[in-house]
Amino acid sequence: KKILIVFRTNGNMFAGGNSVGQYWITTTGGINSAEEITGNHPAMVKIADFEQVLEWNPDIIYLTNFEETMPEDIFGNKIPGQEWSGTTAFKNRSVYKIPVGNYRWYPPSLVGPLMRKWMAGKNYPDIFSWDMESEIREYYKKYFDYSPSGAEINNILFPAGSGNF
Repeated sequence: KKILIVFRTNGNMFAGGNSVGQYWITTTGGINSAEEITGNHPAMVKIADFEQVLEWNPDIIYLTNFEETMPEDIFGNKIPGQEWSGTTAFKNRSVYKIPVGNYRWYPPSLVGPLMRKWMAGKNYPDIFSWDMESEIREYYKKYFDYSPSGAEINNILFPAGSGNF
């Protein structure tokens, strides 16, 4: 599947071919829609205009936690100058906000294994069907000696807005 990771909708910043997003996409079996673009920042690169996104036509879109944009904003076409309805991801309602736990899941961190499982499950739900609540609970207990509540796990998997703490 063609995947696009949106670092920031404001300014057309996406995870290009030399970004950490490239790693997440390829290790979860996807093809980076923005692989052809590269830049100096390890997390994202900027494109000139939004029309490029329509040409890429991603099957799945992930939104990082470095901004406020939520899937509902994409589906509601609430971002000035960006009409996402022409993408397969929009048509299939395959737009997701990347989780936030003890830190954002997009940058490399201790929760990298959870990020890969979560993303692989979103990319290919017919192949990967982990119970992410159990995965998070076990991972946090093993590596952080912490038992998150159901509400905390829900907040991790369905973050509100940006991952600013």
